[in-house]
Amino acid sequence: MATAVDDNGNVYVAGFFQGTASFGSITLTSQTDAPDVFVAKWSPFTNAFIWAQRAGGAHAERAMAIAVSGTNVYVFGEFLSPTASFGATTLFNSSSIVPGSTSSDLFVAKLTDEGSTSSFVWAQRAGSAWGDFATAMAVSGSSIYITGYFEGIYTLLGTNRFLNFGPDNTTDAFVAKLTDSGSSASVVWAQHIRGAAGSEQSLALAASGNSIYVAGWFGGPTVNLESQGLANGGGADGFVGKITDAGTSATFAWAQRISGSRDELVSALAVNGTNVYVTGFFNTDILPLGSTTLANAGIGTDVFVTKLTDTGNFVWGQHAGGTANDYARSIAVRGTDVYVAGDFSSDTARFGSTTLINTGSGTPWLRCLCNQAYRHRQFRLGAACREQWQ
Repeated sequence: MATAVDDNGNVYVAGFFQGTASFGSITLTSQTDAPDVFVAKWSPFTNAFIWAQRAGGAHAERAMAIAVSGTNVYVFGEFLSPTASFGATTLFNSSSIVPGSTSSDLFVAKLTDEGSTSSFVWAQRAGSAWGDFATAMAVSGSSIYITGYFEGIYTLLGTNRFLNFGPDNTTDAFVAKLTDSGSSASVVWAQHIRGAAGSEQSLALAASGNSIYVAGWFGGPTVNLESQGLANGGGADGFVGKITDAGTSATFAWAQRISGSRDELVSALAVNGTNVYVTGFFNTDILPLGSTTLANAGIGTDVFVTKLTDTGNFVWGQHAGGTANDYARSIAVRGTDVYVAGDFSSDTARFGSTTLINTGSGTPWLRCLCNQAYRHRQFRLGAACREQWQ
């Protein structure tokens, strides 16, 4: 589900597996036939995996994000098991106190990379008796930033208790900071992204010094990022916001919407200096991005890429895709080069002067009829809404 690279070019991967999984000569076995977490390190010098670790319990656990800072490796995800073990640390799922309830809690875990081996140092949980979902993580020094969303009545992030103000089967989003104190960690502050109706989901996160950037989408008429309020232009709208970390507290500096007459979803963001790059997909006919307007090439979803200043103003926008559904999933920036990756089900998809030809029928994607979420057929179908799909 996620990768990270350290200063020496080592590649760290995290995700989930069932049964037995081989990482070169290293074999991991899940505790039961349900998915467990894996974290592994691959060396570009030996072209081989150096170490691999598993974590989990009797039910399903998934690592969704990974970040590396020096010899510290951080993993963020979800666990369904009543108890889940991360090395010597055991986390207890809060839904286990409610008879008959099985919902995911959040976990953040730290490993120390000792070169040829690794070990879990600590693990922290967050969440409530309802579903809590992990999407992205960023690290700056000893500060660990996480984002995701939750369903149900409320969630707990350290001492922060956030109420879901939407109706049943809707989600609210959050951003939280943990401080790594070496042998342990704790939640320092948390921010609530909420609306009065509909769902809000944060899907992307980046950190640059004490500036934290978060992006996602909202389906209700309005969304509040602290004192920053955004109005919906129709369907689901994207949002991008900047948080200033003041140490033990934080505030939203600005928020910007990505809005047309139908659906616009932000899936990833990257930051370089004072430049903020955002990508996602849209199915509205015309998508305005400041003074730039993008026209949809067909009746499905097209890719967009846009650059904003550090004050939240659009600089430029680019469009890609074909007549069917095309999606951007991730983005990275290095200097003035911006890289975007995703998938397309159109017969042909245009990226500027380059045209890609689809060699098959494409992988079907599902859209929730109640506009709660977009999910891959092989991923979590309807983290927030498990009802009607098309």
